[in-house]
Amino acid sequence: RQQINDCELYPTSHGLVLNGLNYSPKVRVHGHAYLQQQDDDSEVNACSTSIPSSSIHRYNFDQAQTMALNISRQLVNMFPSWTIDSQGVLVKIMAEGIDIKQPYSLFSLPMTCQGQCESMGTYFSCDENRECQIPKEALSNVADSMLFGNGTWTGPVQQVYPQDKLVVFNVPVLNGQVLDIKTINPSAGLNACNTVYHFYAVDQQGRYMSNGKFVIQRHSKHPFSGMMLAPQAHIIDSNIGAFVGQLIAASYEAQTDGVQIKDYMAAGNEKCQMFYHSCEPNPS
Repeated sequence: RQQINDCELYPTSHGLVLNGLNYSPKVRVHGHAYLQQQDDDSEVNACSTSIPSSSIHRYNFDQAQTMALNISRQLVNMFPSWTIDSQGVLVKIMAEGIDIKQPYSLFSLPMTCQGQCESMGTYFSCDENRECQIPKEALSNVADSMLFGNGTWTGPVQQVYPQDKLVVFNVPVLNGQVLDIKTINPSAGLNACNTVYHFYAVDQQGRYMSNGKFVIQRHSKHPFSGMMLAPQAHIIDSNIGAFVGQLIAASYEAQTDGVQIKDYMAAGNEKCQMFYHSCEPNPS
């Protein structure tokens, strides 16, 4: 992880906390490293490297995974409050008969996959024990240009994203798919510290799969900026561009040397700290 860090000024700031073995021959950490165990064939270059004397780790990985999945499930249940229409224009959704309570500027995309896939719809929780289909006109059908590099994506047409609330993109992914994010600048027009990309697994009908898995590859030339919330995904990262912000996934690998994960400060946005403590939805 790359960030603006000073070992003496931030003695408790950890750039790497690893619950397992590091198989990379050389890792550079900006900050301190805390490893469950150290492999003799790997090198970790950090401010300091500590290894626990017992099997009990100070970071609760199981709890973090459970919380990420709970947050994911809550976002799945929400009806979108905004959409991007076919002309690239932002439209505020006024859903008659539906109480939109979420405190986010939420966009929902149709089922996402590489190649052909058929979906019966995208769903949200309309009652305590009932799912309802989101109308097609409320969906932002922009995945091809915003994520997959088909066309030129520069953000909404002559508009800016809402600034008063956290911006969340709900992106359902067909179970077992491999997605390749290769749009040059997928985060165009977005404030990194005010943005969450939420990827989650669905079945052929578009319904959430709690045991679903998928793969996300990133080849965007510019930074993919914001919180990447994908607790069911395996991430394959490249040395072109970078993830900037927070990355929450089931697993992660670097495709080659020179790959960096940067923090929100690297986004270079003056508004960043304004939203720093609001960068993740409340799981309660």
